[in-house]
Amino acid sequence: MALKGGFSRWWRWTGAAQGLATALVIVIVVAAVSYAASVPKVRVRWDLTADQGFTLSDQTRQVLRSLEEPVRFISLMQPEPVSVTRLDEVQALAGEYVNTLLGQYALASGGQLTVETLHPHRDRLRTETLRGERHLSRYNLVLVEGVTRSKQVFLEDLVTIDRGRADAQSITNARIRAYHAEGPLTSALLSVADEVAPRVGFLSGFGGPRLDGFELFDLGLFFSAVAGQGLDVERIDMSSEVPGTALTGYDVVVLCGPDLPLSRGAREALAAFHAEGGGLLLAADPDYVSPEYDTLLRQLGLERDRAILCRDDDPFLVGLDRALVTIGNFDPTHVVTTPIAAQRTFARFFGSGALGRSPSADARVISTPLATTGTHVFGDLPSAAGARGDFVFTPGEGELRGARHVAFALERDASDASSRAVVLACASPLINSFLTSRDGGPANMDLGLNAVNWLVDRPEAVAARPREVFESKVDLMEGELETIHLYVLLLMPLGGVLMGLAVWFTRRR
Repeated sequence: MALKGGFSRWWRWTGAAQGLATALVIVIVVAAVSYAASVPKVRVRWDLTADQGFTLSDQTRQVLRSLEEPVRFISLMQPEPVSVTRLDEVQALAGEYVNTLLGQYALASGGQLTVETLHPHRDRLRTETLRGERHLSRYNLVLVEGVTRSKQVFLEDLVTIDRGRADAQSITNARIRAYHAEGPLTSALLSVADEVAPRVGFLSGFGGPRLDGFELFDLGLFFSAVAGQGLDVERIDMSSEVPGTALTGYDVVVLCGPDLPLSRGAREALAAFHAEGGGLLLAADPDYVSPEYDTLLRQLGLERDRAILCRDDDPFLVGLDRALVTIGNFDPTHVVTTPIAAQRTFARFFGSGALGRSPSADARVISTPLATTGTHVFGDLPSAAGARGDFVFTPGEGELRGARHVAFALERDASDASSRAVVLACASPLINSFLTSRDGGPANMDLGLNAVNWLVDRPEAVAARPREVFESKVDLMEGELETIHLYVLLLMPLGGVLMGLAVWFTRRR
Protein backbone atom coordinates (compact mmCIF):
# COMPACT_ATOMS: atom_id res chain seq x y z
CA MET A 1 0.00 0.00 0.00
CA ALA A 2 2.86 2.35 0.71
CA LEU A 3 4.22 1.75 -2.72
CA LYS A 4 0.83 2.48 -4.25
CA GLY A 5 0.34 5.62 -2.20
CA GLY A 6 3.81 6.90 -3.00
CA PHE A 7 3.25 6.34 -6.65
CA SER A 8 -0.06 8.25 -6.51
CA ARG A 9 1.56 11.27 -4.85
CA TRP A 10 4.36 11.27 -7.41
CA TRP A 11 1.82 11.02 -10.21
CA ARG A 12 -0.24 13.89 -8.80
CA TRP A 13 2.77 16.18 -8.43
CA THR A 14 3.97 15.29 -11.95
CA GLY A 15 0.55 16.03 -13.42
CA ALA A 16 0.34 19.32 -11.58
CA ALA A 17 3.77 20.35 -12.81
CA GLN A 18 2.83 19.47 -16.38
CA GLY A 19 -0.38 21.47 -16.14
CA LEU A 20 1.34 24.54 -14.76
CA ALA A 21 4.13 24.23 -17.34
CA THR A 22 1.56 24.04 -20.14
CA ALA A 23 -0.17 27.17 -18.88
CA LEU A 24 3.14 28.98 -18.51
CA VAL A 25 4.26 28.05 -22.05
CA ILE A 26 0.96 29.22 -23.54
CA VAL A 27 1.18 32.55 -21.71
CA ILE A 28 4.80 33.08 -22.82
CA VAL A 29 4.06 32.21 -26.48
CA VAL A 30 1.00 34.48 -26.67
CA ALA A 31 2.87 37.32 -24.96
CA ALA A 32 5.87 36.93 -27.29
CA VAL A 33 3.70 36.89 -30.42
CA SER A 34 1.73 39.92 -29.22
CA TYR A 35 4.93 41.83 -28.46
CA ALA A 36 6.51 40.91 -31.81
CA ALA A 37 3.37 42.03 -33.64
CA SER A 38 3.47 45.44 -31.92
CA VAL A 39 7.20 46.20 -32.36
CA PRO A 40 8.30 46.76 -36.02
CA LYS A 41 11.96 45.98 -35.30
CA VAL A 42 11.09 42.55 -33.95
CA ARG A 43 8.32 41.76 -36.41
CA VAL A 44 8.87 38.93 -38.90
CA ARG A 45 6.77 38.61 -42.06
CA TRP A 46 5.79 35.40 -43.80
CA ASP A 47 4.31 35.79 -47.27
CA LEU A 48 1.41 33.33 -47.47
CA THR A 49 -0.19 34.84 -50.59
CA ALA A 50 -0.68 32.51 -53.53
CA ASP A 51 1.42 34.62 -55.90
CA GLN A 52 4.03 35.66 -53.30
CA GLY A 53 3.00 39.28 -53.82
CA PHE A 54 4.93 40.55 -50.79
CA THR A 55 8.19 38.67 -51.49
CA LEU A 56 11.12 40.33 -53.28
CA SER A 57 10.99 39.38 -56.95
CA ASP A 58 13.67 37.48 -58.82
CA GLN A 59 14.71 40.63 -60.68
CA THR A 60 15.18 42.59 -57.46
CA ARG A 61 17.29 39.85 -55.89
CA GLN A 62 19.45 39.55 -59.00
CA VAL A 63 19.99 43.32 -59.14
CA LEU A 64 20.94 43.36 -55.45
CA ARG A 65 23.37 40.44 -55.85
CA SER A 66 25.03 42.13 -58.83
CA LEU A 67 25.73 45.47 -57.12
CA GLU A 68 29.41 46.25 -57.58
CA GLU A 69 29.37 49.58 -55.74
CA PRO A 70 27.63 50.45 -52.46
CA VAL A 71 24.16 51.99 -52.61
CA ARG A 72 22.31 53.77 -49.82
CA PHE A 73 18.59 54.20 -49.22
CA ILE A 74 17.63 57.24 -47.13
CA SER A 75 14.01 57.21 -45.96
CA LEU A 76 12.37 60.52 -45.06
CA MET A 77 8.81 59.76 -44.00
CA GLN A 78 6.60 62.27 -42.19
CA PRO A 79 2.78 61.98 -42.27
CA GLU A 80 0.78 65.12 -42.95
CA PRO A 81 -0.94 66.84 -39.99
CA VAL A 82 -3.83 65.01 -38.33
CA SER A 83 -6.93 65.11 -40.50
CA VAL A 84 -10.55 63.98 -40.09
CA THR A 85 -10.05 61.51 -42.97
CA ARG A 86 -7.25 59.74 -41.06
CA LEU A 87 -4.80 60.49 -43.85
CA ASP A 88 -2.00 60.84 -41.33
CA GLU A 89 -2.62 57.29 -40.05
CA VAL A 90 -2.68 55.87 -43.57
CA GLN A 91 0.53 57.67 -44.53
CA ALA A 92 2.19 56.39 -41.36
CA LEU A 93 1.14 52.83 -42.26
CA ALA A 94 2.44 53.30 -45.82
CA GLY A 95 5.74 54.66 -44.49
CA GLU A 96 6.09 51.67 -42.17
CA TYR A 97 5.51 49.33 -45.12
CA VAL A 98 8.15 51.12 -47.19
CA ASN A 99 10.71 51.07 -44.37
CA THR A 100 10.11 47.36 -43.78
CA LEU A 101 10.64 46.72 -47.48
CA LEU A 102 13.88 48.72 -47.41
CA GLY A 103 15.09 46.41 -44.68
CA GLN A 104 14.40 43.42 -46.94
CA TYR A 105 16.47 45.06 -49.68
CA ALA A 106 19.38 45.57 -47.28
CA LEU A 107 19.20 41.97 -46.07
CA ALA A 108 19.15 40.55 -49.62
CA SER A 109 22.06 42.75 -50.80
CA GLY A 110 24.71 41.01 -48.74
CA GLY A 111 25.98 44.27 -47.27
CA GLN A 112 26.19 46.33 -50.49
CA LEU A 113 23.06 48.31 -49.67
CA THR A 114 22.48 50.23 -46.46
CA VAL A 115 19.36 51.95 -45.15
CA GLU A 116 19.15 55.18 -43.16
CA THR A 117 15.76 56.05 -41.69
CA LEU A 118 15.32 59.69 -40.74
CA HIS A 119 12.45 61.28 -38.84
CA PRO A 120 12.39 64.95 -39.92
CA HIS A 121 11.44 66.27 -36.46
CA ARG A 122 13.65 64.01 -34.38
CA ASP A 123 16.61 64.13 -36.80
CA ARG A 124 16.19 67.78 -37.72
CA LEU A 125 19.86 68.68 -38.13
CA ARG A 126 20.66 65.70 -40.37
CA THR A 127 17.45 66.26 -42.36
CA GLU A 128 18.13 69.95 -43.00
CA THR A 129 21.70 69.19 -44.08
CA LEU A 130 20.45 66.55 -46.51
CA ARG A 131 17.77 68.88 -47.89
CA GLY A 132 20.39 71.48 -48.69
CA GLU A 133 22.87 69.04 -50.23
CA ARG A 134 20.32 67.12 -52.33
CA HIS A 135 17.92 70.01 -53.02
CA LEU A 136 14.96 68.16 -51.52
CA SER A 137 11.71 70.09 -51.76
CA ARG A 138 9.55 67.81 -49.60
CA TYR A 139 9.38 64.82 -47.25
CA ASN A 140 7.72 61.42 -47.74
CA LEU A 141 10.34 60.08 -50.11
CA VAL A 142 13.20 57.61 -50.41
CA LEU A 143 16.52 58.98 -51.65
CA VAL A 144 18.48 56.33 -53.55
CA GLU A 145 22.19 57.19 -53.69
CA GLY A 146 24.83 55.45 -55.77
CA VAL A 147 28.48 56.38 -56.15
CA THR A 148 27.88 59.02 -58.81
CA ARG A 149 24.11 59.23 -59.27
CA SER A 150 21.06 59.63 -57.05
CA LYS A 151 17.31 59.49 -57.51
CA GLN A 152 14.28 60.52 -55.46
CA VAL A 153 11.35 58.10 -55.18
CA PHE A 154 8.21 59.65 -53.67
CA LEU A 155 5.69 57.95 -51.43
CA GLU A 156 3.00 58.44 -54.08
CA ASP A 157 5.12 56.33 -56.46
CA LEU A 158 5.52 53.60 -53.84
CA VAL A 159 1.97 53.34 -52.52
CA THR A 160 -1.33 54.43 -54.06
CA ILE A 161 -3.32 56.24 -51.36
CA ASP A 162 -6.93 57.33 -51.58
CA ARG A 163 -6.85 60.55 -49.55
CA GLY A 164 -10.51 60.29 -48.63
CA ARG A 165 -13.04 63.10 -48.59
CA ALA A 166 -14.23 65.53 -45.96
CA ASP A 167 -17.15 67.79 -46.83
CA ALA A 168 -20.43 68.91 -45.37
CA GLN A 169 -22.34 65.88 -46.67
CA SER A 170 -20.04 63.02 -45.65
CA ILE A 171 -16.60 61.98 -44.48
CA THR A 172 -14.75 59.17 -46.26
CA ASN A 173 -11.63 57.88 -44.58
CA ALA A 174 -8.35 57.68 -46.45
CA ARG A 175 -7.09 54.20 -47.36
CA ILE A 176 -4.32 52.40 -49.20
CA ARG A 177 -5.32 51.18 -52.64
CA ALA A 178 -2.20 49.39 -53.90
CA TYR A 179 1.42 48.68 -53.01
CA HIS A 180 4.03 48.94 -55.77
CA ALA A 181 7.10 50.02 -53.82
CA GLU A 182 9.34 47.27 -55.14
CA GLY A 183 8.92 48.31 -58.77
CA PRO A 184 9.94 51.97 -58.29
CA LEU A 185 12.73 51.07 -55.85
CA THR A 186 14.27 48.45 -58.15
CA SER A 187 13.96 50.89 -61.04
CA ALA A 188 15.84 53.50 -58.99
CA LEU A 189 18.52 50.92 -58.14
CA LEU A 190 19.04 50.19 -61.82
CA SER A 191 19.25 53.93 -62.52
CA VAL A 192 21.97 54.70 -59.98
CA ALA A 193 23.95 51.48 -60.47
CA ASP A 194 25.14 52.57 -63.95
CA GLU A 195 27.40 55.59 -64.30
CA VAL A 196 25.75 56.26 -67.66
CA ALA A 197 22.32 54.78 -68.36
CA PRO A 198 21.98 52.88 -71.67
CA ARG A 199 19.94 54.75 -74.28
CA VAL A 200 16.89 53.18 -75.89
CA GLY A 201 15.21 54.86 -78.85
CA PHE A 202 11.65 54.13 -79.97
CA LEU A 203 11.30 54.67 -83.70
CA SER A 204 8.39 56.84 -84.83
CA GLY A 205 7.36 58.33 -88.14
CA PHE A 206 5.86 55.19 -89.67
CA GLY A 207 2.44 55.23 -88.05
CA GLY A 208 1.25 52.62 -85.60
CA PRO A 209 0.53 52.85 -81.85
CA ARG A 210 1.22 56.11 -80.03
CA LEU A 211 4.28 56.01 -77.79
CA ASP A 212 2.81 58.51 -75.32
CA GLY A 213 -0.74 57.16 -75.35
CA PHE A 214 -2.47 55.06 -72.72
CA GLU A 215 -5.50 53.94 -74.67
CA LEU A 216 -6.01 50.22 -75.32
CA PHE A 217 -3.98 50.08 -78.54
CA ASP A 218 -1.17 52.46 -77.61
CA LEU A 219 2.38 51.72 -76.43
CA GLY A 220 2.52 54.13 -73.50
CA LEU A 221 2.76 51.45 -70.82
CA PHE A 222 5.65 49.62 -72.44
CA PHE A 223 7.42 52.90 -73.21
CA SER A 224 7.09 53.90 -69.53
CA ALA A 225 8.07 50.43 -68.31
CA VAL A 226 11.32 50.52 -70.30
CA ALA A 227 12.12 53.87 -68.71
CA GLY A 228 11.27 52.26 -65.36
CA GLN A 229 14.16 49.83 -65.88
CA GLY A 230 16.57 52.69 -65.28
CA LEU A 231 17.17 53.26 -69.00
CA ASP A 232 17.37 56.55 -70.87
CA VAL A 233 14.34 56.28 -73.18
CA GLU A 234 13.67 58.66 -76.08
CA ARG A 235 11.59 58.93 -79.20
CA ILE A 236 13.36 58.91 -82.58
CA ASP A 237 11.37 60.61 -85.33
CA MET A 238 12.74 59.34 -88.63
CA SER A 239 10.08 60.99 -90.75
CA SER A 240 12.16 64.17 -90.97
CA GLU A 241 15.62 63.36 -89.55
CA VAL A 242 18.50 62.25 -91.73
CA PRO A 243 18.59 58.44 -91.22
CA GLY A 244 22.37 58.31 -91.23
CA THR A 245 22.64 60.34 -88.00
CA ALA A 246 19.31 59.67 -86.31
CA LEU A 247 20.49 56.54 -84.50
CA THR A 248 23.86 57.81 -83.31
CA GLY A 249 24.46 57.33 -79.60
CA TYR A 250 21.72 54.78 -78.95
CA ASP A 251 22.27 51.29 -77.55
CA VAL A 252 18.93 49.81 -78.64
CA VAL A 253 16.31 50.85 -81.18
CA VAL A 254 12.69 49.66 -80.93
CA LEU A 255 10.31 49.49 -83.90
CA CYS A 256 6.87 48.28 -82.80
CA GLY A 257 3.65 48.10 -84.80
CA PRO A 258 4.39 50.30 -87.85
CA ASP A 259 1.63 50.59 -90.45
CA LEU A 260 3.40 52.79 -93.02
CA PRO A 261 6.07 51.18 -95.25
CA LEU A 262 9.62 51.46 -94.01
CA SER A 263 11.72 53.75 -96.18
CA ARG A 264 14.92 52.56 -97.78
CA GLY A 265 16.93 55.12 -95.84
CA ALA A 266 15.44 53.96 -92.54
CA ARG A 267 16.13 50.32 -93.37
CA GLU A 268 19.75 51.10 -94.29
CA ALA A 269 20.17 53.12 -91.08
CA LEU A 270 18.81 50.26 -88.95
CA ALA A 271 21.02 47.71 -90.73
CA ALA A 272 24.11 49.89 -90.27
CA PHE A 273 23.24 50.53 -86.62
CA HIS A 274 22.93 46.79 -86.00
CA ALA A 275 26.15 46.00 -87.89
CA GLU A 276 27.99 48.43 -85.60
CA GLY A 277 26.79 46.61 -82.48
CA GLY A 278 23.41 48.21 -81.80
CA GLY A 279 20.52 46.10 -80.54
CA LEU A 280 17.18 45.90 -82.35
CA LEU A 281 13.72 45.04 -81.02
CA LEU A 282 11.33 44.62 -83.94
CA ALA A 283 7.61 43.78 -83.83
CA ALA A 284 5.38 44.05 -86.90
CA ASP A 285 2.05 42.42 -87.72
CA PRO A 286 1.83 39.84 -90.53
CA ASP A 287 -0.43 42.10 -92.61
CA TYR A 288 2.14 44.91 -92.49
CA VAL A 289 3.21 45.47 -96.10
CA SER A 290 6.75 46.79 -96.38
CA PRO A 291 9.36 45.30 -98.75
CA GLU A 292 12.12 47.16 -96.89
CA TYR A 293 11.07 45.59 -93.58
CA ASP A 294 11.21 42.12 -95.15
CA THR A 295 14.65 42.96 -96.53
CA LEU A 296 15.79 44.00 -93.05
CA LEU A 297 14.55 40.70 -91.61
CA ARG A 298 16.43 38.73 -94.26
CA GLN A 299 19.59 40.70 -93.46
CA LEU A 300 19.12 39.67 -89.82
CA GLY A 301 18.60 36.04 -90.85
CA LEU A 302 14.80 35.66 -90.58
CA GLU A 303 11.73 35.52 -92.77
CA ARG A 304 8.09 35.81 -91.83
CA ASP A 305 4.94 33.89 -92.66
CA ARG A 306 2.11 36.27 -93.57
CA ALA A 307 -0.67 33.88 -92.49
CA ILE A 308 -2.52 34.90 -89.31
CA LEU A 309 -2.26 32.26 -86.60
CA CYS A 310 -5.59 31.04 -85.24
CA ARG A 311 -6.71 28.52 -82.62
CA ASP A 312 -8.58 25.41 -83.69
CA ASP A 313 -9.05 23.74 -80.30
CA ASP A 314 -12.26 25.40 -79.11
CA PRO A 315 -15.48 25.02 -81.15
CA PHE A 316 -17.08 27.96 -79.34
CA LEU A 317 -14.52 30.44 -80.70
CA VAL A 318 -15.50 32.22 -83.91
CA GLY A 319 -14.08 34.98 -86.07
CA LEU A 320 -11.42 37.25 -84.60
CA ASP A 321 -11.57 35.45 -81.25
CA ARG A 322 -9.65 32.60 -82.87
CA ALA A 323 -6.75 34.94 -83.63
CA LEU A 324 -6.05 35.31 -79.88
CA VAL A 325 -3.36 32.68 -79.30
CA THR A 326 -2.02 31.63 -75.92
CA ILE A 327 1.74 31.13 -75.84
CA GLY A 328 3.02 28.81 -73.12
CA ASN A 329 6.11 27.30 -74.73
CA PHE A 330 9.16 29.44 -73.91
CA ASP A 331 12.77 28.44 -74.41
CA PRO A 332 14.01 27.53 -70.90
CA THR A 333 17.68 27.91 -71.89
CA HIS A 334 17.76 31.45 -73.30
CA VAL A 335 18.34 34.24 -70.80
CA VAL A 336 15.34 36.26 -72.09
CA THR A 337 12.76 33.52 -71.52
CA THR A 338 14.28 31.41 -68.72
CA PRO A 339 12.38 33.34 -65.97
CA ILE A 340 9.09 33.06 -67.89
CA ALA A 341 9.54 29.34 -68.51
CA ALA A 342 10.44 28.78 -64.85
CA GLN A 343 7.25 30.50 -63.70
CA ARG A 344 5.18 28.45 -66.15
CA THR A 345 3.12 31.48 -67.08
CA PHE A 346 1.73 32.26 -70.52
CA ALA A 347 1.63 35.20 -72.91
CA ARG A 348 -1.06 36.28 -75.35
CA PHE A 349 -0.48 37.16 -79.01
CA PHE A 350 -3.30 38.54 -81.18
CA GLY A 351 -3.23 38.55 -84.98
CA SER A 352 0.26 37.11 -85.01
CA GLY A 353 2.17 35.65 -87.90
CA ALA A 354 5.08 33.23 -87.69
CA LEU A 355 8.85 33.55 -87.99
CA GLY A 356 11.53 31.21 -89.25
CA ARG A 357 15.21 31.20 -90.07
CA SER A 358 15.95 32.42 -93.57
CA PRO A 359 17.70 29.96 -95.93
CA SER A 360 20.13 32.76 -96.80
CA ALA A 361 20.98 33.54 -93.16
CA ASP A 362 24.62 34.02 -92.26
CA ALA A 363 25.93 30.78 -90.76
CA ARG A 364 27.55 32.78 -87.95
CA VAL A 365 24.18 34.09 -86.75
CA ILE A 366 22.68 32.14 -83.84
CA SER A 367 18.89 32.23 -84.08
CA THR A 368 16.98 30.99 -81.03
CA PRO A 369 13.17 30.58 -81.04
CA LEU A 370 12.06 32.24 -77.81
CA ALA A 371 8.32 31.48 -77.96
CA THR A 372 6.39 28.79 -79.81
CA THR A 373 2.67 28.10 -80.16
CA GLY A 374 0.99 24.80 -79.45
CA THR A 375 0.15 22.29 -82.19
CA HIS A 376 -3.53 23.31 -82.21
CA VAL A 377 -2.73 26.46 -84.22
CA PHE A 378 -3.19 26.89 -87.97
CA GLY A 379 -2.17 29.63 -90.38
CA ASP A 380 -5.22 31.38 -91.81
CA LEU A 381 -4.44 32.57 -95.33
CA PRO A 382 -5.93 35.79 -96.75
CA SER A 383 -9.09 35.26 -98.78
CA ALA A 384 -7.92 37.87 -101.32
CA ALA A 385 -5.12 40.37 -101.81
CA GLY A 386 -5.14 42.76 -98.87
CA ALA A 387 -8.04 40.93 -97.17
CA ARG A 388 -8.12 38.75 -94.09
CA GLY A 389 -9.12 35.10 -94.17
CA ASP A 390 -12.22 33.52 -92.70
CA PHE A 391 -10.53 32.25 -89.49
CA VAL A 392 -11.65 28.71 -90.35
CA PHE A 393 -9.24 25.84 -90.91
CA THR A 394 -9.49 24.74 -94.56
CA PRO A 395 -6.67 22.31 -95.48
CA GLY A 396 -7.68 22.27 -99.15
CA GLU A 397 -6.64 25.91 -99.48
CA GLY A 398 -3.11 25.30 -98.28
CA GLU A 399 -3.67 26.15 -94.62
CA LEU A 400 -1.55 24.06 -92.27
CA ARG A 401 -1.94 23.12 -88.63
CA GLY A 402 1.07 22.88 -86.32
CA ALA A 403 3.38 24.69 -83.91
CA ARG A 404 4.85 28.01 -85.06
CA HIS A 405 7.66 30.21 -83.75
CA VAL A 406 6.46 33.73 -82.84
CA ALA A 407 9.61 35.26 -81.29
CA PHE A 408 13.33 34.94 -82.08
CA ALA A 409 16.57 36.08 -80.48
CA LEU A 410 19.51 36.67 -82.83
CA GLU A 411 23.21 37.04 -82.02
CA ARG A 412 26.54 36.40 -83.69
CA ASP A 413 28.28 35.11 -80.59
CA ALA A 414 26.60 34.10 -77.33
CA SER A 415 29.47 35.63 -75.35
CA ASP A 416 29.37 38.96 -77.22
CA ALA A 417 26.64 41.53 -76.55
CA SER A 418 27.13 43.31 -79.89
CA SER A 419 24.80 42.80 -82.83
CA ARG A 420 21.89 41.32 -80.90
CA ALA A 421 18.28 41.47 -82.03
CA VAL A 422 14.88 40.27 -80.84
CA VAL A 423 12.04 39.94 -83.34
CA LEU A 424 8.35 39.37 -82.50
CA ALA A 425 5.86 38.13 -85.09
CA CYS A 426 3.34 40.85 -84.13
CA ALA A 427 3.05 44.01 -82.06
CA SER A 428 0.11 43.01 -79.86
CA PRO A 429 2.14 41.58 -76.90
CA LEU A 430 3.53 45.06 -76.16
CA ILE A 431 0.41 47.21 -76.50
CA ASN A 432 -1.46 48.49 -73.46
CA SER A 433 -4.50 46.21 -73.55
CA PHE A 434 -2.37 43.06 -73.51
CA LEU A 435 0.04 44.32 -70.85
CA THR A 436 -2.76 45.19 -68.41
CA SER A 437 -4.61 41.91 -68.85
CA ARG A 438 -4.42 39.53 -65.89
CA ASP A 439 -4.35 36.69 -68.43
CA GLY A 440 -0.97 36.88 -70.09
CA GLY A 441 -0.12 40.48 -69.23
CA PRO A 442 2.73 39.76 -66.77
CA ALA A 443 4.44 37.34 -69.18
CA ASN A 444 4.01 39.78 -72.08
CA MET A 445 5.67 42.52 -70.02
CA ASP A 446 8.49 40.22 -68.90
CA LEU A 447 9.11 39.15 -72.51
CA GLY A 448 9.41 42.74 -73.72
CA LEU A 449 11.49 44.08 -70.82
CA ASN A 450 13.76 41.03 -70.66
CA ALA A 451 14.42 41.46 -74.37
CA VAL A 452 15.43 45.11 -73.89
CA ASN A 453 17.67 44.33 -70.91
CA TRP A 454 19.33 41.49 -72.82
CA LEU A 455 19.93 43.81 -75.76
CA VAL A 456 21.67 46.38 -73.53
CA ASP A 457 23.65 43.55 -71.89
CA ARG A 458 22.24 43.84 -68.37
CA PRO A 459 21.68 40.19 -67.40
CA GLU A 460 21.09 41.15 -63.76
CA ALA A 461 17.89 42.91 -64.81
CA VAL A 462 16.55 39.96 -66.81
CA ALA A 463 14.08 38.18 -64.52
CA ALA A 464 10.48 38.04 -63.42
CA ARG A 465 9.48 41.50 -62.32
CA PRO A 466 7.72 42.68 -59.16
CA ARG A 467 3.94 42.66 -59.36
CA GLU A 468 1.62 45.27 -57.96
CA VAL A 469 -0.14 44.24 -54.75
CA PHE A 470 -3.61 45.63 -54.15
CA GLU A 471 -4.84 46.33 -50.66
CA SER A 472 -7.42 43.91 -49.33
CA LYS A 473 -8.62 44.90 -45.88
CA VAL A 474 -11.63 44.90 -43.60
CA ASP A 475 -12.48 48.22 -41.97
CA LEU A 476 -13.45 47.68 -38.32
CA MET A 477 -15.25 50.01 -36.00
CA GLU A 478 -13.53 51.12 -32.79
CA GLY A 479 -15.72 48.80 -30.71
CA GLU A 480 -14.83 45.82 -32.90
CA LEU A 481 -11.12 46.56 -32.49
CA GLU A 482 -11.56 46.67 -28.72
CA THR A 483 -13.29 43.29 -28.86
CA ILE A 484 -10.39 41.80 -30.83
CA HIS A 485 -7.89 43.23 -28.34
CA LEU A 486 -9.95 41.71 -25.49
CA TYR A 487 -9.89 38.26 -27.07
CA VAL A 488 -6.22 38.30 -28.15
CA LEU A 489 -4.58 40.03 -25.20
CA LEU A 490 -6.77 38.87 -22.31
CA LEU A 491 -9.15 35.98 -22.98
CA MET A 492 -6.74 33.82 -25.00
CA PRO A 493 -3.93 33.96 -22.38
CA LEU A 494 -6.51 33.53 -19.61
CA GLY A 495 -7.94 30.52 -21.40
CA GLY A 496 -4.49 28.97 -21.52
CA VAL A 497 -4.07 29.51 -17.78
CA LEU A 498 -7.47 28.00 -17.03
CA MET A 499 -6.70 24.97 -19.20
CA GLY A 500 -3.47 24.43 -17.31
CA LEU A 501 -5.21 24.77 -13.95
CA ALA A 502 -7.94 22.35 -15.04
CA VAL A 503 -5.32 19.76 -15.94
CA TRP A 504 -3.59 20.35 -12.62
CA PHE A 505 -6.74 19.94 -10.54
CA THR A 506 -7.84 16.87 -12.50
CA ARG A 507 -4.55 15.06 -11.97
CA ARG A 508 -4.29 16.13 -8.32
CA ARG A 509 -7.38 14.20 -7.38
